Amino acid sequence: MSRPVFVLFFLASLWLALPADAADEVSEIDFCRDLSLIARDVMTARQKKMPMSETLPNAIKLIEDWAEKYGIEMNSEEIEETAAMLVVPAYDGTAWPRGSLYNEERQDAISDFENQAFEGCYKGAKSGEAEFVGQAEMDAEAEQVPDPELREILRAAREADSFEDPFDAEVWLTDMSARLERQVRDPVERIALLTRVHYEATRVDLPPELILAVIEVKSNFDRFAVSVDGAMGLMQVMPFWRDEIGGPEDNLIHVETNLRYGCTILKFYLDKEEGDLRRALARYDGTLGQRAFPNKVIDNLATKWLEP
Repeated sequence: MSRPVFVLFFLASLWLALPADAADEVSEIDFCRDLSLIARDVMTARQKKMPMSETLPNAIKLIEDWAEKYGIEMNSEEIEETAAMLVVPAYDGTAWPRGSLYNEERQDAISDFENQAFEGCYKGAKSGEAEFVGQAEMDAEAEQVPDPELREILRAAREADSFEDPFDAEVWLTDMSARLERQVRDPVERIALLTRVHYEATRVDLPPELILAVIEVKSNFDRFAVSVDGAMGLMQVMPFWRDEIGGPEDNLIHVETNLRYGCTILKFYLDKEEGDLRRALARYDGTLGQRAFPNKVIDNLATKWLEP
């Protein structure tokens, strides 16, 4: 097992140290989300070339606060060891690609580390249960069910710059960034997300603003969101699609993967409904025949993402 992976599963085991009453009150999702945010802070500090001598004390303070919040009993030695196990792999032998803070490879490195922290933590929290989050049984009558034609489209999508002009990119990203700021505070993360949404939406000939509206209604831009039915990530994709298209190891919490699945599925349903957006959205939501979800998305699209 590689060192970073060992670190993540070591941290995941902290879930087991929660007092019984705290474990009842704290959801695994919240617990693991906080852990992944510490991982992101560490990697962001590494990206900004903050020396490890500064990052390590900061991580220690975060873990102290985190332990107090969840009622985890950790002595100073355990806190320092935990911080070191998070910080050292981020600095040890890491070669950052050249470029600005918006460099896509840098953002991918941060997101991957954060995703691994979340997934590793959740697996640890769920150890002893038969299934990992999102792999619950799905309603056989749900509308978002495997379709042979859609399966082939998704397979092709798995194998496949959306802006034609740099000025267009600057204008669109600046405009959308201002609209998204309330939900995604970090400007680097916000621009990276908008760039990916634009790419995945235009790849399947969908308006990026529509995808932003769907994400806001579905998850409110919480990429760690998991519904009671097991739908995951920004666009709340059902995990059974991973098996249906031959990608059982795909991480639906990962932004690129989630957007690729979600945009492709929505485009399929829009074509299937011959351009009827309301019916396509209802199919995507698994609520064909009901108007609540389509109405929310279309209202959100008109009043937030398309409003001048």
